[in-house]
Amino acid sequence: QKDIRICVLGDINGLPIHTREAVKKAVDQTSNNSKLIVNFALNYGGRSEILSAIKSLINDINNSKIADSGITGDLIENYLYTKGQPEPDIVIRTGGEKRMSNFLLWQSSKSEWWFTDTLFPEFDSKQLLQAINEVNQRKDINIS
Repeated sequence: QKDIRICVLGDINGLPIHTREAVKKAVDQTSNNSKLIVNFALNYGGRSEILSAIKSLINDINNSKIADSGITGDLIENYLYTKGQPEPDIVIRTGGEKRMSNFLLWQSSKSEWWFTDTLFPEFDSKQLLQAINEVNQRKDINIS
């Protein structure tokens, strides 16, 4: 309806089955949408993501799928959970914490961060619009 694609970062295998099914349904139903990507980090850790990427990269080198001389930042990005996505314009941290907390360590190097005391279950569209408006005022970007 709004052309929003939902993506999930993290290892959802550790979540309850009903949660995994709901996540898979939301991801599948929005997979062809392209105006906006909304990532939800579930059972996610940035260090774990980078470790997983390195292990997969080493495996591909050992299996001669790529040459170690060809390792670049762009190549590493292809092994991250966000493969194929642009860097996030904005990262929203709910729950009152004002730190990165092992979150999108590679991907958020140029992102704007927005913090709120609101817990995630209570975070709503009004606050999302507030975050977008405040970030748009900070930078010469226009998230719409």
